[in-house]
Amino acid sequence: DSSKIICDHELRQGPILQDQPKKHRPGVRFAEQLQVKEIPNLDDYTQEEKDATWYSKVAMNLVKYDTMMTIRVMNSACRADPKTTCFRGLEAMTPMGFEQRDHCRQSVRAAVVDVQEQQGLSGFSNDHELAVVSEKISYCARVSAFEYGCYDAEEARRVYQEDKDLIELL
Repeated sequence: DSSKIICDHELRQGPILQDQPKKHRPGVRFAEQLQVKEIPNLDDYTQEEKDATWYSKVAMNLVKYDTMMTIRVMNSACRADPKTTCFRGLEAMTPMGFEQRDHCRQSVRAAVVDVQEQQGLSGFSNDHELAVVSEKISYCARVSAFEYGCYDAEEARRVYQEDKDLIELL
């Protein structure tokens, strides 16, 4: 089942993310040309523009209610129709998902605090070492996020192709 999060010793050691480009450290760059885009103040929008741009209170409450009902289905033994129900993004709202996310955060926090204490006892501070420890401990969560991202990208391509095919039929 591709929706399960697998986190074993072999996965943590595996080269799953090695083929991905390495992130560059954030830095400051200046563009050769200046481009300014004015963003209107909310008071400058007409009521019609506001209604077309933002959810109404009723629509927002419907979204919240639908989300709550979806989480209830996720927590129950009921099987939902995957063609009409999407759980993506709500995984952490289940007891198991919350527990996994919380466990990962606590593990990273504990590992970083341990290293900070060791550094304090030895009288030096090394931010890079803290980042390395955090990265190692969070590897499983990053692999899971990468897998979800690949799934989402494939689903987006599929939906885009369906829309493109539909437009061609018109």
